[in-house]
Amino acid sequence: MLGSDNLALSLLHIESLVCNAGKKTHKANFAEIHQLIEQHRPIAEQHFVRCLFSSIDFSPYETKSAQKDFHQTQYLSQEFNSILSKPNFPSLLCYAIDRPLPSVKGFGPSRHILSQISRVLKLSRVQEVALGLAFTQSSSSQIVYYAKQWIRLKLPELVQAHLTTGKLPVQPSLLLVSHS
Repeated sequence: MLGSDNLALSLLHIESLVCNAGKKTHKANFAEIHQLIEQHRPIAEQHFVRCLFSSIDFSPYETKSAQKDFHQTQYLSQEFNSILSKPNFPSLLCYAIDRPLPSVKGFGPSRHILSQISRVLKLSRVQEVALGLAFTQSSSSQIVYYAKQWIRLKLPELVQAHLTTGKLPVQPSLLLVSHS
């Protein structure tokens, strides 16, 4: 029982650290989060990604909350390649989207969710396709539908960009092959 209490407290602490990341505290907060993740992997990692997604406003409209979630957005953007390189990245992303924190209002399946995540995190074309492929494993039939539409839109753009430039980053393209 003591182990589960310790895990529950660690998850609450991760949530608090993510939500309270500010200009002066964000580096220390995220360093502490990574220590907690190392102690309680994989559950803490899953909860951390969920907290990050839940703390960011992905609404299709520019809002004043963009300043409020600046550090969370910046951190998720920096961590996104690391998340994509993990063998469990589809389950990490789907868990975050399928089960937002209870305190989050208005966050749910939306036809704009993939484009908003891409816009807010400034994803590359390869990352956009990988995001869509991951979301095809969502437990929400709406998200799966939107993900398939997204892939139909973004995959031709990725191929066209590759044909035009002749360049496709090796690591992200391997991710597409290994997770499809």
